[in-house]
Amino acid sequence: MSKNVSQEIITVKAIQDKPLDFSGKNVRLDGVFKGWKGSCRSSPPKSRSDWMVEDGTGCIYVHGTLPGSLQPMTPKDEPISLKGVVRVTADGIPYLEAIFEHK
Repeated sequence: MSKNVSQEIITVKAIQDKPLDFSGKNVRLDGVFKGWKGSCRSSPPKSRSDWMVEDGTGCIYVHGTLPGSLQPMTPKDEPISLKGVVRVTADGIPYLEAIFEHK
């Protein structure tokens, strides 16, 4: 999957402004790990284990294995670089199905 990921870094706001334009597309997103304590306003889109990333333009949920030793209950605003596929819920809420990389 990583071979087809855009080299351009996409913002959360760009994804949230036009979720259907990004749906199914591979993207890169740089942000801060917020675990389960971020500012996303919706419920987790896939499971209670989904975690949050913020990038200064907004907050988005990420579905996938937690990266490395990051702790969702005690996030420390660790920088994170994500690669993944944008998915959109039936309610039109975008989220990332991600492969991650620490910065």
